[in-house]
Amino acid sequence: MITRNRMRLPVVAVEAVVCPKGEAAIDGGRLSTLFTYDARDPFAVTLTLTGYGVDWVLARTLLADGVNAGAGEGDVYVCPDVHGKPVVAVTLFGDTGTLILRFSRSDIERVLDAMERIVPEGSESGRIDWSREFGWLVSGGEAA
Repeated sequence: MITRNRMRLPVVAVEAVVCPKGEAAIDGGRLSTLFTYDARDPFAVTLTLTGYGVDWVLARTLLADGVNAGAGEGDVYVCPDVHGKPVVAVTLFGDTGTLILRFSRSDIERVLDAMERIVPEGSESGRIDWSREFGWLVSGGEAA
């Protein structure tokens, strides 16, 4: 579903590899996910592991940059396939292990195109309610 201000696109990871800390990797098979984008938070995209209720929020630019070259630090790393296949890997690092999701490049490009239609790249800061954000900061992070 894509509206003027929001996107929710289901995307199936063509492969998932679960790497629990200290244990052998497990083939997770295909994994259903949901990419959500909201114009009110234009710098972020949420990746939901459907069926598990797990959300990962990552930078829109991280996802875009990772289509062509490795990108990311910390909990998320995105990169194209090292063998030149039309695949983009999204690696999620957690406290109990790592999850590697491989998506078709065309699916990730479809997600990026949908975000571009909602908020063109470079115009994100114009969509932020700066008064609300400032209120959140001065209140110590409490809801404004």
